[in-house]
Amino acid sequence: MQERLKAAFGNKAIAGRITDDFVHTFHRLGLENGSARLITEMVIEKVGSSSDIVSDEEEIRNILGKQEVRGHNLIALLDSRLSTRADLIYRQIEPYIRDTTGCGIDFGCGDGRVTWRIFERLHRPIIGVDVRSYVAPEIKDKLEFIPVPQNSAAPFADSSFGFGVMSNVAHHESKNENILRELSRLIRPHGRLVVIETVPVTSDEIEFEVVFANDWLYNRCFHDADVPVPGTYETAEGWIPRFERVGFQLANLGNGLSNYTDLGFDQPTIRDRHVMYVFERI
Repeated sequence: MQERLKAAFGNKAIAGRITDDFVHTFHRLGLENGSARLITEMVIEKVGSSSDIVSDEEEIRNILGKQEVRGHNLIALLDSRLSTRADLIYRQIEPYIRDTTGCGIDFGCGDGRVTWRIFERLHRPIIGVDVRSYVAPEIKDKLEFIPVPQNSAAPFADSSFGFGVMSNVAHHESKNENILRELSRLIRPHGRLVVIETVPVTSDEIEFEVVFANDWLYNRCFHDADVPVPGTYETAEGWIPRFERVGFQLANLGNGLSNYTDLGFDQPTIRDRHVMYVFERI
């Protein structure tokens, strides 16, 4: 990760695009353009000369935690801006899971807020799994959460689940083909899988590095969750054959629903493009 970041920040064309996105994020959090650019330059300079990226991430996080806008630090402001994220994702996926049957699995459930909304609002049994518990304190005792160590099989029999959801998980696994195969094992035949993924704007190599940098800033500098950022992205179109190779196909949907939706920059503070896929297990 460190060498990839240094290479990206050291490339003039890539660094220019990254700078634009970082400035956008800090500006959305309330910093004036000049201040947003100064803090961006600080981050890029620190990483460009880094010999210990983990220590530098901690230092950047401390700076963001001290930088205030109208009495709130940047980390708290970002958390506030993304406080409606679970509701947004729930609204995006709800039309595609409301008519499914059986128990569901939220693979890589993160803070569990989306999982909880599915259970609470659709009254559907659903289990959250992740490599470690990031579950939000207010729902920790309400949600059935199962830890699944990285590169380990989930403790469920084959075809245990009637439906699954996975939001922005695959690109956090360096060998994400393992995740796809595990989902194929867990979802029963004709079961549905709704996937939201972060994808580059185009297939240009520069855009892959821009996505990587934004992902790193959000997960490693604004948060201290030790979330892996291997940068294993795929183009929007490229994910489809990869799911097909492990036993999924794009679902045949009616009622005006689409099995492929470009969600665009639906969470505008962090400049991430998202795409939603609706698959059926063959």
